[in-house]
Parts: sequence; C-alpha cells; structure tokens
Amino acid sequence: DFTRTIDALLAKLKLHNGPVPHIRMTGCPNGCARPYSAEVGLVGRSLNSYTIYLGGSHLGTRLGQVYLDHIKREDIPRRLEPILAAYKTERHTDEAFGDYCDRIGIEKLKERFSQPVVA
Repeated sequence: DFTRTIDALLAKLKLHNGPVPHIRMTGCPNGCARPYSAEVGLVGRSLNSYTIYLGGSHLGTRLGQVYLDHIKREDIPRRLEPILAAYKTERHTDEAFGDYCDRIGIEKLKERFSQPVVA
C-alpha cells in the first residue's frame, strides 16, 4: 500500500514525528484533492503515471511547481527520498518541507535530485 510505503520512508529518515511533509495524491487532474497547493502533490496523468509537485504551502497559500513528470507510482518514494533526506539536514529550525523547497527553488532541486537513484 502506497501510504505504508511513504510512512516507512518517513520513519527511515526519522521524519515521521514532524514536521511531516503535507502530501496529497489524486488521480484527478482537475485538482479535486487540492494537490497543487500541498507540500508534495502527486497528480495522476494516466495509468500508473504521476506528476510530482513540490513547494506548496502547508497552509495552502502557495502552489507547488512541477518537479518530476511521468513517474510510476512505485518509483515515487525512491524519487522523493534524496530530497527528503536533504530537507532533514538542511532545513531551518521549524521550517516546513514546502517552505524548504520554495527557499531552495525548483530548478536547484531538479538539478540536485531529479536524476533517478539506483536501487
């Protein structure tokens, strides 16, 4: 189950006790689950293909930006792990994940982390 996999990743990185990144996932490109304003937004594009948005506000006051496109659901945790690990070590005190992504900038995040991690 996807939720358990994400929970296990957060536990592995010792991020499960907070601040926990606000994640929204939907198969609806119309934004019914409000994924575009989440810190991590996962939007289905077609069967088992998702777009990952990063940098939204946990308050819903800032939209995320496209980080990766056409990512298989089973690859999402592996693609998020390096950026979550960096967040753990580079964040400012009490900085939310979306604020961290916004501060670093989507282009810098893509440059640093968008290449697939070899499993």
